[in-house]
Amino acid sequence: MDKALTTGFKGVPEAVWNFHIGGYQVCEKWLKDRKGRTLSKDDIAHYQKVVVALAETIRFMAEIDKVIARHGGWPGAFAVSGEPMTPSSVPATKSPTPDLGLHTEDELPLG
Repeated sequence: MDKALTTGFKGVPEAVWNFHIGGYQVCEKWLKDRKGRTLSKDDIAHYQKVVVALAETIRFMAEIDKVIARHGGWPGAFAVSGEPMTPSSVPATKSPTPDLGLHTEDELPLG
């Protein structure tokens, strides 16, 4: 919302608005990158999906933190047979990176 509360998005949770990835405040950056132009319906729908994805990310991070805490905290939660994990004790895997349907900004339709 602007200072006059006449334009903007309502209902973005504070934790989502303040969420940072790679030093960037995601929601704010997304909007700043589109400053000065009218957002299309597709842009607005995409922004709403970003907000939901970030909310779910925050929720998953909290769940993961709880599981780690229940299992001895960091790095103890990752101990194998009483021994903490080290880079040499982790088996190498060649699992493919999943396609999460996320795209770089350059690939997004802009209108």
